[in-house]
Amino acid sequence: MVRAAMLAAEHEAKLEIVHVAPSVDRYALKRLGFDKLAGRDPDPPLRHQLDEAVALARSHNVTPTTKLTKGGAASKLVQEAERFGADLVVVGARGERSIKDAVIGTTAERLMERLSRDILVVRAAPKAAYDTVLICVALGPVSCFVVRSAISLSTQARLHMLHAFEPLFETKLVSHGAASETIRSHRLAAKREAAQALHTFLEQCVLPSDRHVATMLRRGNPPHEILIAAAHLRAGVIAVGKNQSAVEEFFLGSATKHIIRVASSDVLISAAH
Repeated sequence: MVRAAMLAAEHEAKLEIVHVAPSVDRYALKRLGFDKLAGRDPDPPLRHQLDEAVALARSHNVTPTTKLTKGGAASKLVQEAERFGADLVVVGARGERSIKDAVIGTTAERLMERLSRDILVVRAAPKAAYDTVLICVALGPVSCFVVRSAISLSTQARLHMLHAFEPLFETKLVSHGAASETIRSHRLAAKREAAQALHTFLEQCVLPSDRHVATMLRRGNPPHEILIAAAHLRAGVIAVGKNQSAVEEFFLGSATKHIIRVASSDVLISAAH
């Protein structure tokens, strides 16, 4: 909530605070003998929480609107984001994953699957504006949108761009006992190719002339390299894209979901828009 208010103030943007309460089957509660719970109206305490959130936003010179709704968190947030025309949806990340989360994913993960808008997953209450942003690019179709979203998120933060790559067929070379010189040459060729691809990407994805972006090239498993770089830079936020197809995600898993689950930094998920 604090991060959303800070960003709204920084960008002079509209802010809507949405709370999604789970639907209650009152008939089922009565049938199970919980008559008092069935007759209790959950709205007053929730309204009180919203009032506190409004007061917090106003302390950052932002006057928000509020919405209290019931149902599935992800589906309702998608509906509200579309209705509100949100440029950015800000959600909190829970510290521990339940069994339900492990099976069907957290709210943030389900939002990522359903929402074609930028999502900011906030890990902890912020104390200041972002000072360092790590922009992670796979050089695919969505990467330019990741860069633009990351630059737009903060007008003052230092920007670092990381492209992590894995040489094709390297594991096969190793498993088949290829000579160390062959593997080294293969890695050097892959690095040159990745460097050229990054250079071409930077030429095609025009960056603002008033913002400097430091670039990094790393060989290794992308999620692993991203987390290492974020920790080294003490990045306040990691900007990533969601450019895998459903088939790729089923067989290979999602690097973005892995980062959401384990990163200590906030995570900005950008979609093509």
